[in-house]
Amino acid sequence: MALREDLSQALAVMSRAKDTQLALDENGWGQIPVAMPDTLVKLSNGQLIVEVVLSKTAKYFTLLTPLAVLKEQPSAAFYEALFYRQFYADQVNGAGFGVSAGGNNDRLVALYHWPLAAITPEQFGGLFQNFVMAALGLINELSEMSRQEPAVVLVHPAGD
Repeated sequence: MALREDLSQALAVMSRAKDTQLALDENGWGQIPVAMPDTLVKLSNGQLIVEVVLSKTAKYFTLLTPLAVLKEQPSAAFYEALFYRQFYADQVNGAGFGVSAGGNNDRLVALYHWPLAAITPEQFGGLFQNFVMAALGLINELSEMSRQEPAVVLVHPAGD
């Protein structure tokens, strides 16, 4: 089974559990909103938006969530801190940071890449849960780091 079909199956299983319709579009992109009560964590609009992106070759997929908008070029020290932080998987719960071009400003995102040719719905569910937990930790870390970096505009400033 191709990875696209595996993802479609995993999203269908997740759709039934969340009582919503989750699917990849024709470009291999989808969104999964994760509601979070303010008593647990403060997020913009009370939810974390996780994007599922199938690579153009359909050999890989990525889970990502926006953390910040870069309104200008952050300092070299800020990027250095990000790179050093993500070098050790335990420090970031296996997640990484990435910068993507988007509109007028770049986005700083948390991401996981899935490098295998297949995934079961159960594996996807576990990966997704781990990614959400990692992203929440990175939101808190970035909140601290952004205090010294005015170029970084947090997506979830309520996490301060």
